[in-house]
Amino acid sequence: MSSKQRGSSAVFAPLTLSEVEERAVIDEAALIIKCTLVQETEFRRCGGKPDRAVWKQVRVEDGLSVYKQRGGPGSLFKSSLSDFQVDSEISAPELLTSVRSDDSSRWRQSSFDISNSSSSSSDASDYKVPAMLALGHIDGKLEDVMLGVYDGDDHAWRVRTALLRDKFEQAQILAAIRTPTCDSPFNFLGVKWFSIEYPPVVGSFLLKRDMLIIESLGIANDENGDKYGYSLLHDFRHPYIPELSDQGIVRGNINLCFIFRQETPTRVSVYARGFIDGGGEMPKSLGIIIASMSILSNTNAVETSYARKLAWLVTSQASQRHRTQEKQATSTSCHSCEKTPLLRGLHGCHACGFRFCSKCTVHRKVVLGRQEIAVHSFSFCFACVLQAKEMSPVDVARATLVPPTQEGD
Repeated sequence: MSSKQRGSSAVFAPLTLSEVEERAVIDEAALIIKCTLVQETEFRRCGGKPDRAVWKQVRVEDGLSVYKQRGGPGSLFKSSLSDFQVDSEISAPELLTSVRSDDSSRWRQSSFDISNSSSSSSDASDYKVPAMLALGHIDGKLEDVMLGVYDGDDHAWRVRTALLRDKFEQAQILAAIRTPTCDSPFNFLGVKWFSIEYPPVVGSFLLKRDMLIIESLGIANDENGDKYGYSLLHDFRHPYIPELSDQGIVRGNINLCFIFRQETPTRVSVYARGFIDGGGEMPKSLGIIIASMSILSNTNAVETSYARKLAWLVTSQASQRHRTQEKQATSTSCHSCEKTPLLRGLHGCHACGFRFCSKCTVHRKVVLGRQEIAVHSFSFCFACVLQAKEMSPVDVARATLVPPTQEGD
C-alpha cells in the first residue's frame, strides 16, 4: 500500500473507556514501562552485553541488533516473562474482569499478567514465539528520536509510517487517554488498532494480520533523575473491538517496550524487549523476520525527525517564501555560489524560495499537508537543511503535536 493510501478510513467506531478501564490501562502501561526500565538498568549495570547462550542474533542494521531467545516452543517467552518479577515493590495492577455488566465475562485486559489470580488473555504459555531483544544505538538526540517515533494522532501516525517504514499498514486511534502538552510534548497514552503490511511475495499467500494495543510514548526521569524515552506497544482486549476473522484477518499479539537514553551528546542507546506473535498458522521463522524488520525501522527515527522539522520549516516560512520566489523569478545566478549554470539551470529551495544551482542543493523527502499523506522529494539549499536539522525537536513538537486545547497548559 502506498503512503497515499494508508490509514484513509475508520475500521472501528471510537472507543469510550470508563474511568475504571482508563485506570487499568494507565496502571498496566506504567507497570510494564517500569519493569522494562528495571531490566534495562540491570542490563547496563552488568556490562550491557547479551548472553549469547540465551540470545541469538537474527538481524543487524545501522548500529541496532535484534536477537531472539533460544529455547524450545512453550518455554521461550515464558522464561523471559519471569524476569519481570525482579522488583518486589512492583505489583501488577488489578486486571479487572468485570468492567461493564453486559460484558463482564468477555472483557479482558493485559498480557504481562504477573499475578496468578488473574486470568490474562495473553498468558505466556499461550505463545510459541521467542522473546525478542533489541540493543544498540541511534545517532542523534533523544528528543529527535521521540519526535521521529511519535504517532499519537492519526495524522502523526500517517506521517511516521510514510517516513519510518515500520510495516504498519493502517492504524486507528480508538481512545486517547493522555495527549501531548507544552510541558510534555512527546507524551501519549491510548488504545490503537493497526494492521500489518507484508511484502507482496508474502502477502499473496498469508492472511492479513491486525493488532489491538495500548500505546504509550514519552520522556521521563528514572529514580536517579536521568532522562529516558519510552515507547510501549502492549496487547489489549475489549469486547467492543472484536476480531475481524469474518474478513479473513487474524488478530495478532504484540508486547514490546523500548527504552531510549542519551548515551553521548550525539548518540542514543536503545534497549527493547518483548515479543510479536502474528497468530494463526504463521511460520515462526517468518514471524521473526517481520518482527525484526519492524523493530529495526526505529533506526530511521532521527531522519524522520529531521524530515518532520524540515516540513515544519516549509510550512512556517510559506509567506516569506512566496515573496522571495516572486523576487527571484528573473534571477540567473545561484544564490549561494553566485555562478550561472549553463546546462541544468537553477532550482528553487522549497523552504526559503531562493534559487540555487544543482551543486548547492540537495533533495530531501518530506510529507506536507494534512489531507493527502504522501512522501515528496523536493530541492532544498544546504542552509535550510542545516537550519531544520538544528531546530529544537521540542519546539517543533509543541507547534505540531500539542492539541490547541493543551497549548496553554
